Amino acid sequence: MLNYKYQAYISYSRQDEKWAKWIQNALERYQIPLPLSKKVGMNHLRPIFSGVNDLTGGALSKQLDEALLESEFLIVICSPYAAHSMFVNAEVEQFQKNGRADHIIPIIVDGIPYSVHECFPPSLRELQNSRDEIIAIDVNTHGKDRALIKVLAIILGESFDALWKKYRQDIYKNPLKNVFEILSSVFRRKDQTIINRYEPKKNKTQIFISYRREDGQGDARSIEQALISKFDRSVVFFDFTSLQDKKFNLQILDSIYSCNDFILILSPKSMKKCVKKGDWVALEIRTALKYKKHIIPVNIDNGFKEWPRRFPKDLAELREEQQLEFQRGSLFYESFEKLVERLESVPSTEPKKKASGLFSTDFENHLSIIVADAVKTAIAAGALGKIVFYKLRVNRECVLFVDDAEKSSIEPNSLTKISLERGQYLISLRSKDLQTNFFEKKLVLDNDVFDDLSI
Repeated sequence: MLNYKYQAYISYSRQDEKWAKWIQNALERYQIPLPLSKKVGMNHLRPIFSGVNDLTGGALSKQLDEALLESEFLIVICSPYAAHSMFVNAEVEQFQKNGRADHIIPIIVDGIPYSVHECFPPSLRELQNSRDEIIAIDVNTHGKDRALIKVLAIILGESFDALWKKYRQDIYKNPLKNVFEILSSVFRRKDQTIINRYEPKKNKTQIFISYRREDGQGDARSIEQALISKFDRSVVFFDFTSLQDKKFNLQILDSIYSCNDFILILSPKSMKKCVKKGDWVALEIRTALKYKKHIIPVNIDNGFKEWPRRFPKDLAELREEQQLEFQRGSLFYESFEKLVERLESVPSTEPKKKASGLFSTDFENHLSIIVADAVKTAIAAGALGKIVFYKLRVNRECVLFVDDAEKSSIEPNSLTKISLERGQYLISLRSKDLQTNFFEKKLVLDNDVFDDLSI
């Protein structure tokens, strides 16, 4: 461990920068327990290399190559953004070439491996297929604290149970922790009072996705991505991507109040905490029942077995709703079509609502009103002057990426147009399987730009 300049190198897509900052700061602040520190010869895991804080001017690729070579472990922040990032993929490949494939630590922050919501870059998928001992750490399943300790256990070569026990002891011995808990309790009570008195406001939400973050976030995100590929992004509410500021409680209430359809992801643990005071999944369900929303309970891969015995009486009518059995993998899209049918159907208790909302026969008119309102808002805010168009025509089928984010599938010799704010972007064209990079360039957008390419 002492032979390397860096204890670990963090590989991540730019869209996951906050996660890279979190794991770097958490690892560098961690104080190694005394008996273990004598064994490993250090008190702290410093330094950890991350482009977030450690890159300087000059030849960046050279700095990254040197940092990879001088790092003992590679921590890969895995998400759908990382899965499509040529840079993350290249860093994993380079670390393998350096001979330390068994020192790669994948941390899943979003997405599901080997699914339509893939989170592993290609080189990591290949490595996982060939080496059973590489185990990914899922932040959404384990929580941040456990995920951190699991990473530390791998780097320090210590058992998770021993480090976790010491970590929990240190937290409870810390007097500031008790102060924090008291303050948190006060703020929670204050928040609950605000929520109880709040009168929701209408917004553009038509579909609301409710889930238990502990074990349902990956499936909820997969369904969200499928929905926004079929409908307009602005009408689908999924808190992970839809929340805009810290007043998240009130935004959630607004969106449930506004929606037509309330999708409830039934994961194995989704209903177990509903009996607890202040549980947010229970609050979301109560709000949906209060405003008589069309509730669709979605049972993922038969993971939800039965309603818990201790279940709030005011949520009892939820049990009467017909569950939709939803399958992952090869049957995902077949299940998704059934979900769309349920969305487009009308609850039997309200047969006259068919002509209203997102899924009416006047859908185009409804959407045009939404767009018109958005344009008026943008004009009022002076935002339209910041928007320019990148137009592209290519002689072959490919996928357009802007700053490592997938933007559009391109058909041969057809005109593709995307709107972007003025600024500098990295434009790349990749094969449909994302294995081949056909074209890449840095583009400064001050005005509309048109590229006609033969590749």
